[in-house]
Amino acid sequence: MGQEGLIVDNKVEEFFFHQIRKACLNQNIDSTPHTEFYLVQLLSNFSQPERVQAWTQNRERPLAIHFLESLHTDLENRIPLLKDLGDFILYVSGFFQESLERRGMELGYYYSLGENAYRSLQALSEKNTICEAFQETFAELAAKFPAYVEVLSEISENSNITRDSGLLRLYERYMTTGSKRLLKKLHSAGIFPNTTPPSLSKH
Repeated sequence: MGQEGLIVDNKVEEFFFHQIRKACLNQNIDSTPHTEFYLVQLLSNFSQPERVQAWTQNRERPLAIHFLESLHTDLENRIPLLKDLGDFILYVSGFFQESLERRGMELGYYYSLGENAYRSLQALSEKNTICEAFQETFAELAAKFPAYVEVLSEISENSNITRDSGLLRLYERYMTTGSKRLLKKLHSAGIFPNTTPPSLSKH
């Protein structure tokens, strides 16, 4: 890679670092620097279209099957398979949450798989020196998976929040999830829902 490519990569990573820090602060998430660095690398990787295409090609089977198969491979291959799976689910859940909802996908299903992938990596980190340094990061991602999905979702939403269609989708998602973060977004855009989301009215 030439010098120009390195400069571009550095700018991308710097952008994502500031976005992640801002989102974590907005949502009062006590994230560690190592996990923030991990997320920067994750977003930098998936900012390359070929990275997403490489994952989606020939993967029409349910993600749960990929997870189970990864658990039955040899240790050398198990770690990268689980890492790719966890990273992909985290990225898709955050950046394409609306698309998943429109397709009728259950977000809890994705959250469970993502958590289990990172939890399995945490356990493997105790036995493998290669990923030992990431043990605490994998543990944090497993324990706070929905929270970090929200972090990535905020970064995604910031790109279209000013568009009316984006605000409409934001309102619809708030009425579905009752997310306090989404309500804060609506308030900042001058929208104050006067109806309690069904998910909150039951409590």
